[in-house]
Amino acid sequence: MAKSSRLKCDTCGAVFRSRSGKSGEGTTCPKCGGRLDPLDAGLFELKLEGEGEVAPASLVEGLKERYRIIEEVGRGGMGVVYRAEQLGVNREVALKVLIAGDVADEDTVRRFVRESKSAGSLKHPNIVAVHDAGIVNNIHYFSMDFVDGKSLADVMVTQEVDIIQALQLTVKLARALQVAHENGVIHRDLKPANVIIDDSGEPHITDFGLARDMSSKSMLSVSGTLIGTPMYTSPESASGHVHRVDARSDVYSLATILYEMLTHSQPFKGKTVYETISRVVNIEPPPPRDFNHNLGPDLDAIVMKALNKNVQQRYQSMTEFADDIEHYLRGEPVTARPYRKIDKWLRKLRHRAHYVAAGVGAFLLIAVLTVLVLVHRSHLEVMARRLADEQPGIRKTALEMLLKELATGRISDRDDRSDAMKLVVRAARDDPDADIRLLAVKGIGQYRLTEAAAGLGPVLESDGSVKVRAEAALEAAFAIFTSKFQSLIMSSLP
Repeated sequence: MAKSSRLKCDTCGAVFRSRSGKSGEGTTCPKCGGRLDPLDAGLFELKLEGEGEVAPASLVEGLKERYRIIEEVGRGGMGVVYRAEQLGVNREVALKVLIAGDVADEDTVRRFVRESKSAGSLKHPNIVAVHDAGIVNNIHYFSMDFVDGKSLADVMVTQEVDIIQALQLTVKLARALQVAHENGVIHRDLKPANVIIDDSGEPHITDFGLARDMSSKSMLSVSGTLIGTPMYTSPESASGHVHRVDARSDVYSLATILYEMLTHSQPFKGKTVYETISRVVNIEPPPPRDFNHNLGPDLDAIVMKALNKNVQQRYQSMTEFADDIEHYLRGEPVTARPYRKIDKWLRKLRHRAHYVAAGVGAFLLIAVLTVLVLVHRSHLEVMARRLADEQPGIRKTALEMLLKELATGRISDRDDRSDAMKLVVRAARDDPDADIRLLAVKGIGQYRLTEAAAGLGPVLESDGSVKVRAEAALEAAFAIFTSKFQSLIMSSLP
């Protein structure tokens, strides 16, 4: 027998075995075309094309008392699945084996073990049951029901799924997931590839590798990490809020599967993973009726409710989701409100609440300032009319009020203050009553004095005595100013 050597792809990380008797260095990876280099560690070895051995000898030897491995039926990034016979009970099973053996990192092993434990705790005809799990020769494995069929992903590619079939399938999946949720298990990676359709058309949920035990304090994921497959994951998961992921996140993922079955289109698919995640978090999907005009408004409403980005607005359980679909199938009223175009805009507004709040706040501020400006303008126009009144008493009262508003800062806008002073100057120059002219002159002097004193503050604040003398000088100048103008006014009287 030729000596075998282990080779590892430097691109995809897959491990192979060569029987050439040579190191095999430089050989091309049959999976991805990358370079294969010698590997001295690791117990799990994948067979090369044309190699007669069904499974690694260490695995076959370790399980020979319990299982007879028949053939390989599937392969993923984490494990290989074999069809096998469980000896003693004559049961056909699927045997899943961790692909990396003893070179697997801790996270991969933990996820593999979690899958066996999560699925092993659940008993439902539409959930693939786990029967046995363990380690042989440092290789992790577990056995589960062997479902002879295709994944839902393959079914949707090769055949048409009509509306009734899609709804009935979704109801069965929802009922099964409700059992999982009631047992404290959230799947977190629902997608068509993880649903197997058997030869009789029955769905079976598999791959609980990302499942979360709700009773466990350990999240096995860090906040900020995406959980699940981007096109089917929920907004709370896509945005990295691990602590917000719960049973309603599975509702959302199942709704994306239903959407795809009904429309033959994925609601959030982008050109890149980043774009897909961005769509899941930020963009409202088009209603299913946009793609399939055979869908009624009630069914549209059911799907859109389950896809609501606000978890509080979704169906709160798989039971609610399944019940509403069954109401629809029986022609009964559904709880979901018919989807309207305005709902899309309302959801966008809610989703961008902080931007909306800022916009509304800015609008209100502008509105208030505009109203204040208009009020002041209107007020000055009233004052101008009163200062032009025939009755001296009305003119004097208006002037006194205007001067008071200037002195107290009630008229704060610079342009408004300028317009107000023009009215005062006009009264000082043109009013036929000497007392009103003198009052206006004093008001002008007082206004200028206040402005000058305010200007002294920043300059002379460090020397109080200088500031006091300067203000006294201003007061004296104001007295001279008033006296001078008073004499001028008196001399101009007839």
